[in-house]
Amino acid sequence: MEDGRAGWSQYLSNDAVGVLSSAQGLLALAHTCARSRYVEPVARCLEQAQNNDGGWQVKHSLRGEPTQISITESTCYCLWALVESGRTEEECIAVSSGAAWLLNTQRRSGGWGVSERSAEAQVIATAFAVRMLARLGNRGAVERGVCWLRESQREDGSWPLDRVVAPSEPDLSPPAPTAHAIIALSAAGVPPTDNAVIQGAAYLRRRFNARAAEPWPSALSDTLVDPQTDSRLLFRHYTTPWALVALSLAGAGLSDPLIQLGVRQLLAQQMPSGAWRCSATVPSSPTVWAAHDTVFALKTVVSIGARILQSAPVLGLTTTSLESMMVNFLLSNGSFPAGAEEAMGA
Repeated sequence: MEDGRAGWSQYLSNDAVGVLSSAQGLLALAHTCARSRYVEPVARCLEQAQNNDGGWQVKHSLRGEPTQISITESTCYCLWALVESGRTEEECIAVSSGAAWLLNTQRRSGGWGVSERSAEAQVIATAFAVRMLARLGNRGAVERGVCWLRESQREDGSWPLDRVVAPSEPDLSPPAPTAHAIIALSAAGVPPTDNAVIQGAAYLRRRFNARAAEPWPSALSDTLVDPQTDSRLLFRHYTTPWALVALSLAGAGLSDPLIQLGVRQLLAQQMPSGAWRCSATVPSSPTVWAAHDTVFALKTVVSIGARILQSAPVLGLTTTSLESMMVNFLLSNGSFPAGAEEAMGA
C-alpha cells in the first residue's frame, strides 16, 4: 500500500506502487486462477491511475526527466489486467477509453510506437497492441497491425527489436520481438500453418541454446519514450517464457523435446522464495515481471498441451485432469507417472 494505492513494485522490495508492475502482479494471480483478495483493490487502483488520454504511464522506471506520458506496453498490460479481473469494454469506462487510446495512437503504417511521441513504430509495442485489440474485437486495427508485422519480418524469419530494418540488412536483435510477433499473429487469428508463423518459429528454434540457463537470451533496450523531456525507459525482455508461449501457439506440444527442455530450464530458475531469476536484472533481485512472464508461459504450455490431448481419442478425462497430468509430466523430468500413459490411451 502507498498513499491509499494497492499494488506491487517492480522489484518487490519496497513500498512504491507501480502501474505496470501492479498490472503484472494482478495478471500473475489471474493466470493461476487464484481467488485472491488483492485482485479487486488493485484493479480499482489501476482504473484510478489511468491518464486523461485513456492510456497508462510507467510510474517509477523512467530515466532522465520525469514524464506522465502514456506508454503502449503499460496501457496494454493494464487493459489486459482489467479484462482478466472481469471488466468489459461495454461496462467499464477505463477499458473502453484505453482501447480508444490504442486506436488513436496507431500509426498510418499500421504499427505502434513505444509511446504516442515515439519517432518510429516498434515490433513489441505493435505486438502488444494487436494482442489487446484482438481480445477486444477491434478487427480493423488488428488487421492493419498484422500487415505491419508481416512487412517487418526479416528474410531469416525474425523480427527486429527497436526499428524496422531492411529484410536483408544484418541485424543482431534478440529473439524476444520474434516471440512477441508470433503471439500477436496467433491472437489475431493467423494459423500455425501460415508462412510467417512457420518461419518465425523456425528462427526461435535456431536461436535455442540447450546449454544456457536461459535457452533464449534475455535482452535490454534503452528506448526514448518522450522526446520533449528526453525521458527514456529501459525495457527488460525476459525472453525464454515468451519464446515457449510462441512455439506452443505455433503448434509445439509437450512431446516436443525443445519445449520440455525449455520448461525445465525455466523451472530451474525459480528461487526458494517463489520468484524467478532473470539475467536482464541482478539475478538475486526478484521482479514481478519475471514472475508474471513465467507463470503465463507455464499456464499456456500446460493449457495447450491439455488441449492437444483432448483432441485425441481420450475418454473420461476432464480438462482439469489433463492439465494436472501435464504439470506432473513437467515436474517429473519428462515422464508420466505410472499408469498415466495407459489412462490417456498412449
